[in-house]
Amino acid sequence: MPYKGYWASGRIGGATGASDKIPGAALVDKDMLALLESTDTARFYWLDDNASGSEGETVTNPDTDPGTKSWLLLGITVPNTGLHILDPNASYDLIIKPGSGLSADREFTITTGDAARTLDMAENLKVLDGQDIELHASGGEKAQLGIDTQNAERTLDMTGNLTVESNAIVS
Repeated sequence: MPYKGYWASGRIGGATGASDKIPGAALVDKDMLALLESTDTARFYWLDDNASGSEGETVTNPDTDPGTKSWLLLGITVPNTGLHILDPNASYDLIIKPGSGLSADREFTITTGDAARTLDMAENLKVLDGQDIELHASGGEKAQLGIDTQNAERTLDMTGNLTVESNAIVS
């Protein structure tokens, strides 16, 4: 049986255009739903005909004839050409893609601390040799750089000036 694609403008509420308004009797396993929200957000769901999940942010059930059918929010997989995100002028793409082959699924987590954040990178940043680098704000516009050397000998190469406004301990 061929799969069908559906469009919706709202997730729940049973109103015209809502995903839960689509009768369950019309749906088959692996149907697809594109939810285009008024916030310019697109979410993609697939139908699991044996789910009967509790409704929430990632699960929506038909209001009529639901049976055991639920729309489940999809994770998105893009080819190795990368995830393309348009710039504010829609003239160029920011392309996010892996720079090496992986031996297993890997997670890259960005935590914003429930606030808007900006990461400005004018140059490349490499973290190698299994070392963690932490930057801690110490007030004002100053920052503190801590390097965990794990009791190993390390060299810090710099160009430019190093200003020490307090104590410097070199051993």
